[in-house]
Amino acid sequence: MTIIPDIGPVSNFVSKRLLKQVEFDDRVDQLNYLVTPTLILLFAAIVSGKIYAGSPMNCLLPQSFSPELRKFAMDYCFIENVYFVGLKEDIPSVLERESREFKYYQWVPYLLVLQAALFNLLSGSGKTTTDNQK
Repeated sequence: MTIIPDIGPVSNFVSKRLLKQVEFDDRVDQLNYLVTPTLILLFAAIVSGKIYAGSPMNCLLPQSFSPELRKFAMDYCFIENVYFVGLKEDIPSVLERESREFKYYQWVPYLLVLQAALFNLLSGSGKTTTDNQK
């Protein structure tokens, strides 16, 4: 879309010679909208595969648990927030556990997909902006 009305050869001359076209697509831009989102989506797929196809984490469970109860406990352990306890430490009180909780791990794939989408959205808005300047 040009800002010059279409008057045949005059508009072609004016748009090509007098108005300099802005090149948007240099190597850094290609890296930002082609390579980066692809890598982010690859990492999202790896993390998702580990979380939803493999075993996302290993919780310490008593040997007396039946296989069904072990599966339930592992699912509960994944959904609820977890906290870190060192090998030679006692299990902390409830208040101290809350300060040690990890609250992010199950959202990582979704945030990576959102980040890849934002890279693509920003490249599209940059192209639209430069197309309007041509």
